[in-house]
Amino acid sequence: MAIALIYLILFGSLAAYAAYAYALSKLPITIVSMHAYINPLVAVLLGWLMLGEKLNIMMALAFMCIVGSLYLVNKGLKKKAIRNINQIIAYRVGLRLW
Repeated sequence: MAIALIYLILFGSLAAYAAYAYALSKLPITIVSMHAYINPLVAVLLGWLMLGEKLNIMMALAFMCIVGSLYLVNKGLKKKAIRNINQIIAYRVGLRLW
């Protein structure tokens, strides 16, 4: 039991926090915040693959909803990035698009 607690402290808390802080220093917060949606998916898939846990239709629907929402968020981020790039280019050229 003590080994499990030490493992959770070292890898579940300290290593995860260090990875999160590193990601924050290298990526935009909008991208880093998506890890909160991806972590449960990874946990369910690993439980299914490694521990033989059962999957049901509700889990599959939840999985599809999460993946679909991540797609929509990324699609919106790309559009916003393209819009920002176009505005920067137009500003430098001297055009006013907005």
